[in-house]
Amino acid sequence: MMPWSLSRKRVLFLALGVCVMGLAVGAYVKLRREVGRALNGPLQASAPLQMVPLIRIDHPVERWGGGDVGGVALTSGALVTAGGFGVVDEKGDRGSSLPTLRVSALVSWREHAVVGLASGGLFLYREGQWEELRSGFGTLHVRALQESAGGELWIGAREGLYRTTWGATTLDRVDNAPVKSVALGEAGTVFAGGEEGLRRVEGLHARLWPRRILRIIRMGVSGQDLLVITPLGLLKGSLDGATFTHPRCRGSQ
Repeated sequence: MMPWSLSRKRVLFLALGVCVMGLAVGAYVKLRREVGRALNGPLQASAPLQMVPLIRIDHPVERWGGGDVGGVALTSGALVTAGGFGVVDEKGDRGSSLPTLRVSALVSWREHAVVGLASGGLFLYREGQWEELRSGFGTLHVRALQESAGGELWIGAREGLYRTTWGATTLDRVDNAPVKSVALGEAGTVFAGGEEGLRRVEGLHARLWPRRILRIIRMGVSGQDLLVITPLGLLKGSLDGATFTHPRCRGSQ
């Protein structure tokens, strides 16, 4: 057998290079297709939800915290207050069983206190005991809680907007944009806003607000008006998004 010439070796190396490049391109295209399918798929999903009782502490150690108040809720048992100091009611400290002190959100759900901790986690207090609401979505950093007229619990978190019903074994993810505030309108309409703007939710379908508004701090519904607090001031708009004005300015934005 005659030794290969330099040109034949170059042809062989070139063919091998083309083959390797083709395999790499094919793998890249397949990976991109799978990622695109995952990102473009339906956002709405559900994950298992568990109520896990926490160990009750009958003789808690003394704790200190900040004096800021994060929320006040009237439950069947008493008036509950929560914030940097934890959770207290008319009888005293009620948050000793919770893993951390500072509370970021509080609401009365079916006349039971529900709190979100600043460090993460969602907890329900009933029958004298705290229960952690654990789901397949992992730890949620809750920043807003609302109970709808129908008894649904709406959860606004850094990880997105979620919803569940009393006694349900699943938690629904409605949107993945971060939420700092949740407001309830008429006929079950829900408004959720945060660092990436404002969403209007009907059923379990979230749509971006027609007017682009970023960095929402807090929201509320007053009659037929939606009030939005941003770093630039207070905005006022109709619930359908047709108009949106600054109270100190003329005209719409």
